[in-house]
Amino acid sequence: MNKPSRPEVITALTPEQIAERFRPLDSEKLVGIESYHITLPPKHLSALGALAALTAAPTSREIGLYGPSNAANARKETHDDAHQGLYSVFFSRDGHVVARFVESRYPELTKATVLASLQHLGKRNNLGIAGDEQEFGKIPHEIRDGAVDPIAIELTERKDWQWPYYGAVDTTVKNANSITRIALTEPEFLDQTYVDSDGETHSVAEGLAANLSWIKHRMDLNPDGLVEALSVNPKHHANQTWADSPDAFHHADGSWARHHYPEKMWGVASVELQAEVYDTLLNTADLYEKTGHDHEEIDDLRGRAARLKKTVFDHFWVEDHGLTRVVDGEEIPLGGYFARGTDHDDDGALHPLEIRTSDMGQLLDTRLLDGEEDKVASIIGHLFSSEMMSKWGVRTLSTDSARFFEDRYHGGNTWPWVSYTIAKGLDRHGYHGLARDLKTRIWNLYDTTHMMPEFAPGSDRPLITNRVLVDDPSLTTETIHPISQPAQEIQAWTAAAIAAIKIENGLSLDPERIKNKILPQHAIDPKKLQLEEALLRTQ
Repeated sequence: MNKPSRPEVITALTPEQIAERFRPLDSEKLVGIESYHITLPPKHLSALGALAALTAAPTSREIGLYGPSNAANARKETHDDAHQGLYSVFFSRDGHVVARFVESRYPELTKATVLASLQHLGKRNNLGIAGDEQEFGKIPHEIRDGAVDPIAIELTERKDWQWPYYGAVDTTVKNANSITRIALTEPEFLDQTYVDSDGETHSVAEGLAANLSWIKHRMDLNPDGLVEALSVNPKHHANQTWADSPDAFHHADGSWARHHYPEKMWGVASVELQAEVYDTLLNTADLYEKTGHDHEEIDDLRGRAARLKKTVFDHFWVEDHGLTRVVDGEEIPLGGYFARGTDHDDDGALHPLEIRTSDMGQLLDTRLLDGEEDKVASIIGHLFSSEMMSKWGVRTLSTDSARFFEDRYHGGNTWPWVSYTIAKGLDRHGYHGLARDLKTRIWNLYDTTHMMPEFAPGSDRPLITNRVLVDDPSLTTETIHPISQPAQEIQAWTAAAIAAIKIENGLSLDPERIKNKILPQHAIDPKKLQLEEALLRTQ
């Protein structure tokens, strides 16, 4: 892959250019475009320096000793720009992703993230009652001071959000996973204490038990044992995993995923969340076995995991024989893939959302696909297809999807943290050359922008320069909403991905060394190497 050319300024697209790229469905109407010209910094911003600032650490050596990571920061030059500084607070989801990426170097950051999350552990069941969506054992989505934070005040006035806001279903799972990862090697972490929002002191072990209680309660509410997002308020997040924009979950024809709450306890299940739940159940069972926990509880956790895996394989896997790729002049079927998620029909039956997204790639970095090499190979073929792979990483939505737009927030752009998660999964399954290719794409975005942007377009442009507003009356949440906006320029999980690539290579600050010496270089297994080489020839 050639070194990308580097402009000094990224100019905004014109309305005409956006109209050429955006393919609205019948229900969508373009109602507004804001344009920005983005001046790039002359030198690379330091990824470790950014993480130190995001975690309030005086130096990079002290990352994790002063608390968890905020989600984003702004450069001094753009601090006052309206589209920057939107996420300069603690988001539990982001914090756990950041901590996991650099955990080998900074394990204290994972501990700090767990403790900060547990301090706001849900203690009341407010689902469908109060504006915070708090539930017992649940970890918040976003923590702001509702009295002074201008964004919090605006969200309360416009959306009736209360603080902390608990509108996420993956944060609790991520917190439990972080606890088990640390405690499996440091069981004494379970004895560490935190002070909750009522001033009461609890152990991390109690926090983990509360997280598990919430997970199992949500699984038991669902007839298929899934953890689903429940749309409790039309002004709140209907989609409550990382892809939380209102237009992220839909069927192949573009029709929206169906939310049935409160009439029924049926919502929308995201595939990567089910894989994380699977890991949490198995990892906790392993931890409890190691620490002499009750065998009945251990058996229950492993039994739930087995049933969940069967449900995911039965209802999320899509056999598609019409999709092909061309390798060495020969057209080869791509095979099946995992849908973005499922919803329910009016009788409660599960239906897959048959769209190809980067979310299926996140499954590679979980235990769900261990020993499932045929499915792994099929997923990889989709991820490295021309519809899914872009210059900067894996697109959030394939280009042949009804709602694809290269700048759409969760429907066409590419997120470095997701691509790095996929790269970790590729390494996990022995596809080291493909992992190296994907890390190189992430690095090239950093090399081109000298920043750590939240996301990039699903095209050859390095940054999104427009905020595009669409009116869609068919939505059950906000009908007028932005489908794209400029990225935060220093996003924590992008900084963590860049830092993790550096850590893999001995913390070299030389961009050429990072780009050219990611190891191992290729798959070792002959069958995997054959697939890897075939896919790399098509890039």
